[in-house]
Amino acid sequence: MIADVAKTLAGEEGRHLAIEAPTGVGKTLSYLIPGIAIAREEQKTLVVSTANVALQDQIYSKDLPLLKKIIPDLKFTAAFGRGRYVCPRNLTALASTEPTQQDLLAFLDDELTPNNQEEQKRCAKLKGDLDTYKWDGLRDHTDIAIDDDLWRRLSTDKASCLNRNCYYYRECPFFVARREIQEAEVVVANHALVMAAMESEAVLPDPKNLLLVLDEGHHLPDVARDALEMSAEITAPWYRLQLDLFTKLVATCMEQFRPKTIPPLAIPERLNAHCEELYELIASLNNILNLYMPAGQEAEHRFAMGELPDEVLEICQRLAKLTEMLRGLAELFLNDLSEKTGSHDIVRLHRLILQMNRALGMFEAQSKLWRLASLAQSSGAPVTKWATREEREGQLHLWFPLRGDTCQRSAGKAAVAQYSAHYCYLRNLAFAE
Repeated sequence: MIADVAKTLAGEEGRHLAIEAPTGVGKTLSYLIPGIAIAREEQKTLVVSTANVALQDQIYSKDLPLLKKIIPDLKFTAAFGRGRYVCPRNLTALASTEPTQQDLLAFLDDELTPNNQEEQKRCAKLKGDLDTYKWDGLRDHTDIAIDDDLWRRLSTDKASCLNRNCYYYRECPFFVARREIQEAEVVVANHALVMAAMESEAVLPDPKNLLLVLDEGHHLPDVARDALEMSAEITAPWYRLQLDLFTKLVATCMEQFRPKTIPPLAIPERLNAHCEELYELIASLNNILNLYMPAGQEAEHRFAMGELPDEVLEICQRLAKLTEMLRGLAELFLNDLSEKTGSHDIVRLHRLILQMNRALGMFEAQSKLWRLASLAQSSGAPVTKWATREEREGQLHLWFPLRGDTCQRSAGKAAVAQYSAHYCYLRNLAFAE
């Protein structure tokens, strides 16, 4: 097994290997040992992808430390999703007993206050462990009980992260882990993160500079399918609210942190006209989709072979262009705000950065939704499209779920994934089941 893995990883580009063996025979060490040797020889990074966080943590916390006893200079790390790490800014707010500190951070996020004294003490203990390096910030690596509601407030997502503008950036467990990836010889990831990285190229090394091992690879088709599935709310009143909030946010930025170069779309008259056209298209789409769905508060309509009616397709194509322009405007303002100096009101500036970051995330998702909706096919297969109407808290909501083909190749990629019900093929990999 070790020899076959070594031959595959050291061979010409395009070689692949499928390994199937019972639990306990040593598959993990059989690909780690030759993988590390070949990675060092070719000056590449060995990326091990697992099916779930539990297996990922086992390799990171048990198998690799065991090998480090034999290879003392071995450098390895794990790449978990952002939601697995504590946000030190949020933790500081929830652990604080000082009203001024809570008020300051609550100004950035209204949810950053503990529900009770017991929760505050628990957060204070977590903060103490983090500050003294007894805890690495991963949810699974502490013995302190953390329920889902508390963890939701302790962690963060991309839209709510201040990134380099955050006071805690250098010590943030998430960014510390991301920096470690640049120096690591072995990176332990999971299938979902690998699929996301192949699209954004933001986390893992360039595919040309890595060797990829997929552990429990039979789960990969499902993960790849889910990675290309997306759904967004397109209810007209909800859209109106988001557009109104964005226009007010742009106006605030123009008033308080005016950029040196004014984007044409930021001019109030032009932005209002742009958003009004977008809203009218959404309202028309709502009316059309509701006609296709059966009567009743909750309903669903699937478009056969992903083929949209011409009028719906035209609306989606126009929405893709309009939302992409708003995404670009939000990104421009966010970049400008991030470059402001400390001479500004830092709390007000950070609040605007958070709000603009969330707006950017929303428009990124919407832009991607409408681009995918405008496609007849993705990698030669139909894009699955349907509309859903459901009731939530007495209000009717309209959703537009999409699912692209699980076989996608980005320009310039060295790693190519193809999936079917019977086989998995990846360039430059060992595939362990």
